[in-house]
Amino acid sequence: MSSRTSAQGHRHQPNREHVFEPFFTTRCDGTCLGLVVCYGLVAAHGGMIRAEARPGCGSRFVINLQAVIIDEERNSEERS
Repeated sequence: MSSRTSAQGHRHQPNREHVFEPFFTTRCDGTCLGLVVCYGLVAAHGGMIRAEARPGCGSRFVINLQAVIIDEERNSEERS
């Protein structure tokens, strides 16, 4: 499964490789932990998150997670 979201921000992002580091920011507000938390949650589920530059448009964040198909009949038998 893949999800993408775009963010309008600084048009020039020379420190993009640091966006998943704790307390890194280019702004004056916020906790600077949002993307770190996202990275941790995605990694905990075996996924990957990456930031892509969109020149003149901000950034795009792509999250990839493995999809799991659950057999509902088998799942309900295991619970019984």
